[in-house]
Amino acid sequence: MAMFSFAHSLCSLRKTGVFAICALAIAVSLCFLAPLCEGDLGSSVAFAAQEKDPGDNAAAPAAVLDGWSQNGNYWYYHYNGVPASGWKQIYHSGVWDYYYFIDGRMQTGWLVWGGGWFYLADTYGQGIGFGDPQYGTMRTGWQFIKHAANMTDWYYFAGGGSGRMQTGWLADGNRTYYLADEAVGSSFNSIDYGTMLHGLHKIGAYDYCFYIKGTDHDLEGRFLDGEMIRDTSWLSVFQDGKHICYGRADANGRVTLIGFDEEDPDMGPRE
Repeated sequence: MAMFSFAHSLCSLRKTGVFAICALAIAVSLCFLAPLCEGDLGSSVAFAAQEKDPGDNAAAPAAVLDGWSQNGNYWYYHYNGVPASGWKQIYHSGVWDYYYFIDGRMQTGWLVWGGGWFYLADTYGQGIGFGDPQYGTMRTGWQFIKHAANMTDWYYFAGGGSGRMQTGWLADGNRTYYLADEAVGSSFNSIDYGTMLHGLHKIGAYDYCFYIKGTDHDLEGRFLDGEMIRDTSWLSVFQDGKHICYGRADANGRVTLIGFDEEDPDMGPRE
């Protein structure tokens, strides 16, 4: 504006006949003003382009966890950012399986829940590795598991979405088994609770005999591991490499003991 005033003053000199100076002054002032105006406008546009929404200065929201994630030696599962808890049925590798979570972390090994025992596949008990699709899945049916005594035994877990370890009498097809419980001196927290019985056992008022681990076969070559022996007129029972008894088993598996000669157990039954 000062430049424009200067040009105006010069223009007032028209009286003195210096009109050319007036024109020159106006031209000079316009030459100065044009860049300034353009500069001001350009600066305003540039400033507007650089302005940000106040919200842009806030930290970017964390990604919402969903599905499986790994943290160290553990697997986690989230539903829309919420950690999974308790039993969850999850689809993987073409099948639906049950898992158990605590604060989002998948559990493995033995689990006590609802007054019963369950088993979730792991490395120690079944040799199922961390990256195996079966790792952590609820086990059902017959399972061969190494327990705390560094021994391996058969257990049976109910199917149909239950997974609860079974005890007592178990019928599987046309075969009958017995899984250790209070009736044979085991208890809920005993290391042998739920294990398949072998050899001779008194259950209730009767004696029963079950095939020894991996030593007997049926006519089709299948192991008779743990199956109750029934309907035999001749029964010779071995356990831990020794004769236990001679006897007979009826159709219900109840054994009538005949005994044996302790000095010569191979001499046969004594009638």
